[in-house]
Amino acid sequence: MKISKLGQKLKTSIRKHYVRKKDFETLSKEVNRMAKKLAKLEKCCEPSKLEQPKTKPAKAEKKPVKAMAASSVDVPQDKLTNIKGVGPVLEKKLHDLGITRFSQIAGWSEADIEKISEHLSFKGRIQREEWVEQAANLAS
Repeated sequence: MKISKLGQKLKTSIRKHYVRKKDFETLSKEVNRMAKKLAKLEKCCEPSKLEQPKTKPAKAEKKPVKAMAASSVDVPQDKLTNIKGVGPVLEKKLHDLGITRFSQIAGWSEADIEKISEHLSFKGRIQREEWVEQAANLAS
């Protein structure tokens, strides 16, 4: 009797092990896939690309842009959670992308919004909650 119970426990333990191993392999693949997506998104959403306008500025406008970029390094970060719909988790994700100022969000183009939405996995949320408009109001 004891041997058969031990055999059943052993079989159950082996099954659980294979299920856990399969779950682990699935999760590992998911982590690798997400890491590749993140690397691709970080490459296309560098902070310098988000801050620069799409059109080339005139030569007279280049000096203020350089001054603004240099001064933004010294300025502390804005509290992005003041934007309705941005919580601490989203704020951290935005900081990881290099977005720390209301002025950066206020200057987003439709392409920038699409890339950020894709990264945050909230399709259309930025437009629905009007982050750009809120950021523009908070920046001024």
